[in-house]
Amino acid sequence: MSEQLILRCENSLVGIFSAVSDAFEHKEKLGKPYTDSISIVIGDDGEVSSGEQMVAADAGKVEQIVRAIQSKLGFSVYDSILRALCHYDRDRATVTFGYLVRAFAKGSSIPHETDSRMLKIVEMSRRVEIELNKLYGFLNFRQDKDILLAEIEPKCNLIPLMMDHFADRFYNEDFLIFDTKRKSMLMHEAFQPCVVFAGVNLPSVAEGDDYYQNLWKQCSLSPEMKTRNGQQSSSSQLPSWYRIYMP
Repeated sequence: MSEQLILRCENSLVGIFSAVSDAFEHKEKLGKPYTDSISIVIGDDGEVSSGEQMVAADAGKVEQIVRAIQSKLGFSVYDSILRALCHYDRDRATVTFGYLVRAFAKGSSIPHETDSRMLKIVEMSRRVEIELNKLYGFLNFRQDKDILLAEIEPKCNLIPLMMDHFADRFYNEDFLIFDTKRKSMLMHEAFQPCVVFAGVNLPSVAEGDDYYQNLWKQCSLSPEMKTRNGQQSSSSQLPSWYRIYMP
């Protein structure tokens, strides 16, 4: 029996896709046949235990694995995988990697009727979509100075999936959607693309200041944030290709 390799990544789409990419690199080194000897653990809150390898988030690796999924398996499979990885199931990354190993070897997608991993991906994707659609119908914004503000606490990681929906509907508005559970934030400036921030709290702004400009400035100055011109200052942020390939 092959020795088990455990990869640990941060709890973000960039972190998870990076770990999937690294898992393929390790798989090639292990040789064939592959026996499900690689697992991916999500979450970097604690110390890396013995036998685990920490994976650094890497936008370049993410772009590479995303393009491979889209070109070999199709956009519909990629969309299902993307939504599934926004679920909260602790094994979602390992399940996804196991499916991709088999689908890439086959050269096409595998129907969920014949693959238990794809069945789980489809089910996780379905549950994420159900919660997302409910949120679309019930999300309420409040007016706070010159910005529309909404706070959410979904079971699944919905912020990355909802930006185009609201950007299309409120294209001429400044708005902000904050996930209080994950400390992630979607920010939209009128007539501009959405920007997603991770690991943040709602900034406080002094009375009388320009609320939106100060909010953006505080986020932009943080070492964990993207700069306003779209350049990345942290590997935890969504890379530039992400918005283009949203479902």
